[in-house]
Amino acid sequence: MILIVTYDLRTARDYHEFYEALKAQAENGKWWHYMASTWIISTSKTPQAVVSELRQDKYLDPADLIFVCELAPNYQGWLPKPAWDWINSELQPVSYLTGSLSGLMSPAAPPPEASLYGTLLGKPDEKTTADTINSILGLGRKK
Repeated sequence: MILIVTYDLRTARDYHEFYEALKAQAENGKWWHYMASTWIISTSKTPQAVVSELRQDKYLDPADLIFVCELAPNYQGWLPKPAWDWINSELQPVSYLTGSLSGLMSPAAPPPEASLYGTLLGKPDEKTTADTINSILGLGRKK
């Protein structure tokens, strides 16, 4: 899974150990850090486990804030193409789809006309995920 880690470091101190501990939460060194105070890590750890590890006094002060959540399949942003390439390569298929369907639901590449644009589910006027699944299963669209 991919976790988004964002923080507000409010104390004047050396946070080198915090950054190293944050990178250590990623499996096989798979982390991304294009934006200040925001990291994305590829890991099998839960958000709770990551916060528990990082919220130690040796890494953060009591005044510091941290927020960790799982990156869900419905995301949008304005990032450089390498960032979208990394996210799309690391994002696992939607977890509630099991069996043969899970291999069919993979992240889409950003549209070629905008390398700084990214989305998984497409523009609002495009097919929804439910439409795609129904068409794969031959169910058609319910009205």
